[in-house]
Amino acid sequence: MRQCKKLATDLGQKNTAKLQQKVAENLANVPKENIVEPPSHVAVPVIIANSYNENEELRDLYVKLLAKSMDKRTQNQVHPSFVEIIKQLSPEEALLLKTNPILETSLPICSIRYQKKSVYKNSNKCILYPQNIVRDTRSGIDILKYYFLTSMSISPEFLSMIIENLERLNLIKSPVGTYLTDIHA
Repeated sequence: MRQCKKLATDLGQKNTAKLQQKVAENLANVPKENIVEPPSHVAVPVIIANSYNENEELRDLYVKLLAKSMDKRTQNQVHPSFVEIIKQLSPEEALLLKTNPILETSLPICSIRYQKKSVYKNSNKCILYPQNIVRDTRSGIDILKYYFLTSMSISPEFLSMIIENLERLNLIKSPVGTYLTDIHA
């Protein structure tokens, strides 16, 4: 038990030192008169959460949050709940948010499903052509609820889980019934 405690303490100190160094680097271009002590309701949770985090992508999010809370000009943009959001992100999600415009622009996302083949008839009992058929969602199953092209080497299944988590955290929205179309098609 003592070894575990020592390991946790050593890891926490190492990660806190990295956090301090990166926050100092982040604040290097901020005028000294604008640097203030961070509010404890932000700083303490950031330091604690970072102490057991070894991932640099997540650490960068903690650094930016703490640095913003230490700059008079941006301090009011920081909310303590942001720490809890970062704690619920995977390293891949942090990287996706950093390298992909998913938070800034609409991206085409599709679901991939297995659809049971069926023949639909309209109210005049005429058979409809496949391009005119709106599929009955009860006649198929989603294989991947969310899929979009990304340069990251993430499996489509894990990418779908990432999108679901980002939606759950209200970082993104996938509006149902909204479609991207090509006006030239």
